[in-house]
Amino acid sequence: MYSRDLDDPDGNGVEFFFMEPAAVDQGPDAYLAEQAKA
Repeated sequence: MYSRDLDDPDGNGVEFFFMEPAAVDQGPDAYLAEQAKA
């Protein structure tokens, strides 16, 4: 999972998140185990 937080000088903030779709389907632990094999 990746995330970024941005704040502008006026104090407004925005956050971006990304998670690999395969990790969502399989579950994070199963996805990491699969990636360790490759």
